[in-house]
Formats: sequence, structure tokens, C-alpha cells
Amino acid sequence: MFRLPVPSASLNVGCNLSIAQILLSAISGVSAVLYSTTESSGSVFRDFLIHCYPWDSEPVRENSIRGADAARILYEEYRNPLTHASGTPVFAVMGQNRREYIQQQHRLSIDRVAFAKHKGEGLPEERINELESEPVRPPWLPVTLASDSKLRKLTVEALYWGFRCAVRNLCDDTDRMQAAVRFFEKVQSEGK
Repeated sequence: MFRLPVPSASLNVGCNLSIAQILLSAISGVSAVLYSTTESSGSVFRDFLIHCYPWDSEPVRENSIRGADAARILYEEYRNPLTHASGTPVFAVMGQNRREYIQQQHRLSIDRVAFAKHKGEGLPEERINELESEPVRPPWLPVTLASDSKLRKLTVEALYWGFRCAVRNLCDDTDRMQAAVRFFEKVQSEGK
């Protein structure tokens, strides 16, 4: 999807929303079964990002958001609305026996490097290869999450690169990986 859009082939959409949804779902899944199986899904989503995402590799820029604040925003303002409210920028709270929605304070944007730097086309293959293989953050990659008083901006290529690093960092955590093996062994034995 990072190759999109391809105007020469009449593929004129970037799939920003779809890319964000897939990445946030992948973060949910990895955090829930590999990072921790004992906490609530929101808590492990945020903890996984706080402890494994390479926030220290983010470029130092005005309005960038990192660490616990970024993890909270990604979960509450991006992941939950995309998953539970068709992308409508609202918070869901439980009222008297029903869900109530509260409008978010910020407008949300899901951006692509491709549109800003490649004249309306998707990323060239060499840029995608950098996202796939670079252990060091590519210098052309903007911050994952930025905000001002009115707008929050998520850049999906940065989230993708950071998520790949977060998974690698998680795999280096022997205790968590041993716990994941025990979890999967238990699931497998209960399924017999």
C-alpha cells in the first residue's frame, strides 16, 4: 500500500486510513498476545508502545509527541475511533446503560510522506526497502505523531518503521518471549 497512489495506473488513492487501521490492529494483536496476556487490551497497547517503540529515535521537532502521551493518543484518539466508531473522531464513554460519544478536541489527520515528497505518488521502491531494512530511522522520515492546539497528525510510514522496531525490541526481551511461548503452549494444549 505504500506504493499508492499510482496515477499512471489510475490508482489515485493513498489508503491512509486503511494503512493506519492495519498498523493499529497489528499493534493491538502483538501487544495482547506477545507483550502481555494478563492486562486489559488498552493498557498493554499503551505499555507496549511506551516500552518498545523507538521514541528516542524520533526527530526532535516542534509539536512532536512521544512516549506515554503518544501511546495514549494512538490508542484513545486513533485506534479506538477507527476500530469502534468508523473513524469518527469521538471518545466513547459508558453512560446510563448505553455508550455515549464525546467529540475530540483535536482534528485528526492520517498523513503520508509520499504525498508531501513524491508529487502525489506513493513511495518509490527504494524508500520502502529502507523502511523494511533500516535498523536506524531513515533521515527523510518525519515524526510519528505531532500536534498543535487544533490538529493531531499521524504519519503512517513513521508508525510502520517504529512498529517494526518495537517488535524487534520485544523479541529481544527474553522474559516476555518465554511468557508468550507458555501462553501459546497453554492455548495449544487446551485446544486438543
